[in-house]
Amino acid sequence: MGTIRGLTSGGARARVQALAAMRCPTDYFQPALLPLTNAPTLVLFAEREDAVLDVAAPVRLALERALAAYFPAGKRREVRGRPGDGEVQHASLVFHVYSFLPHLQTFYRQVRRGPLALAA
Repeated sequence: MGTIRGLTSGGARARVQALAAMRCPTDYFQPALLPLTNAPTLVLFAEREDAVLDVAAPVRLALERALAAYFPAGKRREVRGRPGDGEVQHASLVFHVYSFLPHLQTFYRQVRRGPLALAA
């Protein structure tokens, strides 16, 4: 919470400017780059992802509908809030850490049993 409170307006502006300066992935992406990795990969989407991330965003196309092309060993999970905690929205890890934990714990438990155990 201290980090969130410590964000300055200058820092927020710099982040927005950096995002605006980024090139669209469709401008430089080449299918020959796929897959990005064969390593186990976990993609977590919030149950209210659409509150921040547009349904037509390239990242949603890639990670919701074409995950296996980018990450053949990838798994996508939806993070839902625990009863009484409210809906999980994009970038609410700080507020919904206990909703994310089961997915992370399961993922790392599986990684520890595989050839990349030291990565876990």
